[in-house]
Amino acid sequence: VYELLIGTTSSYFLGDSIAQFSLTIGFFLFA
Repeated sequence: VYELLIGTTSSYFLGDSIAQFSLTIGFFLFA
């Protein structure tokens, strides 16, 4: 949940689809 919160916040500030995709991959790697 904590990683998801970081990913959501980061993607919100960056506003970049590529960054959001990378964060999603990172989330699954940590999960």
